[in-house]
Amino acid sequence: IEKGDKISIKVKNPGKLTSIRLDGEVLEENNGKYEYTPSETGVKEGIIKYNGKIAHITYKVTDSVRKLMEKRVKFIVENQQITDPDDPLYGAYMPYDIEKEKIFRAHEDAYGYYHCVPDRNEVRERMGMGAFIALYSRLYNDKKYLPSLELYRDFMLKYIVDENYDVWDS
Repeated sequence: IEKGDKISIKVKNPGKLTSIRLDGEVLEENNGKYEYTPSETGVKEGIIKYNGKIAHITYKVTDSVRKLMEKRVKFIVENQQITDPDDPLYGAYMPYDIEKEKIFRAHEDAYGYYHCVPDRNEVRERMGMGAFIALYSRLYNDKKYLPSLELYRDFMLKYIVDENYDVWDS
């Protein structure tokens, strides 16, 4: 369920329904329905006590698609882009290891962490990052990430895409 959306439980034959509890809150019956709106994200649990039995409910509350997209875009721009103008990869979006808190600059950096590393460079899957940021910016008319995209475009045109629009790997 998306954060802010309402969970609605309808009980057709209440029988000996003792209670419905979601996220620690006992729900009150209203016209045969029990409703609850989670306020926090995460995996949540609840229980239904009915005819002397207990049923467990597990559900996941996530942010909206827009908020999830924005978090990802922000992470890419803040953590995965080379921002040193003296670096030959200036503007590139690169793989980032959250455990080491560092950008992987070469295939060799990734060995030992992943069983497959051929896409861990500044071109292959990284092209999708630029497309993703552009899509987010266009969908939500959000221009704050355009400077990052311009740096990435300049990197791509300088090192990756030739005058015939052929794309070169790394």
